[in-house]
Amino acid sequence: MRPATSRHADPQDLTAKEKEISKLKDAAKEQERALDKKEDALKVANDEAAAAKAAQKKEAIDKVRGAVMICYPMGLPDWDVVRQCLEGNEELAGTSYANDEFDPESSQLWFAGKMMIPENKLSDHVGRHEKTKVVVKVTKKGSGAPQREQAIDQTTQKEMMAFYHRKQEEMKKLADNQDDDYTASTWANPKSLKGHFAGVSDVRFR
Repeated sequence: MRPATSRHADPQDLTAKEKEISKLKDAAKEQERALDKKEDALKVANDEAAAAKAAQKKEAIDKVRGAVMICYPMGLPDWDVVRQCLEGNEELAGTSYANDEFDPESSQLWFAGKMMIPENKLSDHVGRHEKTKVVVKVTKKGSGAPQREQAIDQTTQKEMMAFYHRKQEEMKKLADNQDDDYTASTWANPKSLKGHFAGVSDVRFR
């Protein structure tokens, strides 16, 4: 018996063609060769060779970016890993790349939504408090500020919105109630204290 197969047509014809996919694969292989750790481990003879190596890496990444644009002209979604890698916004925590070293020449640090200038002292950005906990993010130079994390989680946000809605309803009822029916309340009776000590505070007259 042959395994069951199913084919789903693409009415909008957005699927990348074989030729375009081949270009993307070739660009990915070239980038993999350019970013080979074994080659990076070799001593660079001079500054010109180092600059040439950096230019080669940048060219390989640009080719991958161009191949992705050809295969996906409509663009990739924000959560796509390929787009995050090309924009330098990928989240490396919990991955095998989390412990990789970053090149200080092509990286920049961000704290509290502001870029940390290497020439400045650390106290210029985080203050002089000794017990300050600093959480920074590393991005590539020129990639812009990293995305801000949500200050509160979704559950807390829903609870805050519900509390705010209840308060609005209460304030609306108070604003609409302009009658003097509050004068019949116990707290508004000037003789309530005397009636309490006389034992007749709970007596009601009809």
